[in-house]
Amino acid sequence: MTDVPARDRGHARRIVDALVGRLRTAGIHYAQLHAGTAGRPVCEAAGFVTGSYPSMDLVTAPPAG
Repeated sequence: MTDVPARDRGHARRIVDALVGRLRTAGIHYAQLHAGTAGRPVCEAAGFVTGSYPSMDLVTAPPAG
């Protein structure tokens, strides 16, 4: 969770986006995230979908070629 004074500055979104990019670069196409309700919009924007409670899952396609 982000500290209150640092909220709404896009920190969490940048962290999650960087993590997803790193996973894709590393060839990892499945990740399971345990996020609270406050973080759900950021995770959904990054491509996570609701999986088995209480997690969210990310599945990406391997690069073509």
